[in-house]
Amino acid sequence: MRRKLLVLAIGLTGCATAHKDSFSGRPDGGMTIGDSNNLIDAPMLPDAPVGGSTQTLSQTMANNDTQVGIACGPTAGGYTNRNSYYRVFALSDYGINGTFHVTGIDFIVSAASSSPQLTIGIGTYTGTTGGNTLNAAGINLTQTTTFAPADTTTAVPQHIDIAADITGNLVVEIDQKTAGSTATPYMFYIGANSAGEMVPGYISTPDCTDAGGNAYTTPTSMSSLAGSAADMVLTVTGST
Repeated sequence: MRRKLLVLAIGLTGCATAHKDSFSGRPDGGMTIGDSNNLIDAPMLPDAPVGGSTQTLSQTMANNDTQVGIACGPTAGGYTNRNSYYRVFALSDYGINGTFHVTGIDFIVSAASSSPQLTIGIGTYTGTTGGNTLNAAGINLTQTTTFAPADTTTAVPQHIDIAADITGNLVVEIDQKTAGSTATPYMFYIGANSAGEMVPGYISTPDCTDAGGNAYTTPTSMSSLAGSAADMVLTVTGST
């Protein structure tokens, strides 16, 4: 079954006053999304792995897109600025106490235009997990690859092959490095829903500022900036 959802733009105090950029939801409310093809199959709760078995790490209670993801962009819409999205997985939460051999990352392209190049990175995180922010200095990406999403207004699941051996805390970053403009309207919104998450997903951007004029360069909980639940859909697959 398909559903139509109206997404309201979300503004932050101070973000729009200086340069009319703010964190906003998708500008195309009412688009058709959410059928079974927009699901990533993954366990909702961590299970202890059997040695050598394949395991998918997930932090959201549902893995479909309901258009509640946010990005920094102009209030008039049409493109997105530079945005980086993160999830951190404490491997011990999944019963993994040794090395996790990553083979792939899955997320949802909720909307895209002009094929912005995304850098997909994976590595380790040495800061505290589960809080409202991440310590950017604790993020160490060891493997990266690039991906340019095709234009879409309907949620598209995306699998990225990437290999890395990780211990401790695993971090994933999806980075739109180049801001869009009216001349080159790069746009990317990551898939998200409001079904609940075990720990936050995060966003950072140098192009939106808080009420004090400070850029959001510290990765901050996406839901806290949205002002409501915006649970980013991103899973990691590998083996022990």
